[in-house]
Amino acid sequence: MSEKISYSRIITMAGAILAFSIGSGFATGQEVIQYITSYAYEGILVGLIFLAIFGYSNYAYAKAGNEKKFEKGSEVYRYFCGEKIGTIYDYFSVLFCYMSFIVMVGGAAATLQQQYEIPLVIGALILTILACITVVFGLETLVNILGKIGPVVVIICLIVGAVSFAKGISNLSMGVNLIKNKEIQIMKASNNWLLAGGSYGGFCMLWFGGFMAKLGAKNSMKELRRSVVLAAFLNTLAILVVGFALLANVSQVANAQIPNLILVENIFPPLAPVFSIIVFIAIYTTSVPLLWTASSRFALERSKKFTIITVALALLGYFIAMNIPFNRLINFVYVINGYAGIILLIFIISKNIKLKIESKNSLEVN
Repeated sequence: MSEKISYSRIITMAGAILAFSIGSGFATGQEVIQYITSYAYEGILVGLIFLAIFGYSNYAYAKAGNEKKFEKGSEVYRYFCGEKIGTIYDYFSVLFCYMSFIVMVGGAAATLQQQYEIPLVIGALILTILACITVVFGLETLVNILGKIGPVVVIICLIVGAVSFAKGISNLSMGVNLIKNKEIQIMKASNNWLLAGGSYGGFCMLWFGGFMAKLGAKNSMKELRRSVVLAAFLNTLAILVVGFALLANVSQVANAQIPNLILVENIFPPLAPVFSIIVFIAIYTTSVPLLWTASSRFALERSKKFTIITVALALLGYFIAMNIPFNRLINFVYVINGYAGIILLIFIISKNIKLKIESKNSLEVN
């Protein structure tokens, strides 16, 4: 008897995956401008590399979690890399997720300041408190919350990007020339599109290991496979559409902390306050699982120790975010850790090839 598939569950899990990945970097446009826009037409190649790495790695994590039923999602790194290197990646991924949480705090603060002139310390505190409270309720609550928010944010960003691109398409070639002739300076993820694509997919890999392994352990692989494909496609489509919308308006957005807000103001200024709230929500949806990943590594969910660690990490992240500019946070944290993700990808591919060879040999013997 074939396993019954729940399409509502597929959409919910795809939404949770999307919500995890569309945090401050994507929703503000700062990540997209550094990884896609800054490479002009070669940004398409960056997006395709991201699509391949994002889809493949998340499926590999989920499949491993489904087969091994890890008690902790972080065990997936030892499964793919062995005990010693896996332990290094375990702790490194926790550190990276926590550093990324700090990026989210900075992004939330910058968004509220640019639109509402709310002091950075207040905007950052609002995000910190909301994320902390949500994490305390555990992963299942996260999936249900994030699954509802993620698709909405992606659709809104797609609409904003598509309309902005359509309005500014006549300026696209001018934007390309400004970048290629270095007449305008944009902070870039790497010196070339190939490394940028690897870094883009790589930093997402370090975010998703524990999260996807736990989803795999608790859900049907038939549903998860479809969820991963759907999320990967929509995520890539969104970053390319927004990336080229920014390229068409590059002279205006190049030096902005929150470039997507400028796109909205160009479409219809009264929408900017509403969009800034949407950006804040997108940042919130990503900050929550990032903080959860760090806290859950050191304590069981819903325990007193888990709550104490969550509060302590949230407050520490708040104070760090208040001392480093948002765009520099993204450039340092995402790019450096993206390269570590590329190395992890090599381990995952090697492990899967080894498993296929062993399975083939076993069938031949039998």
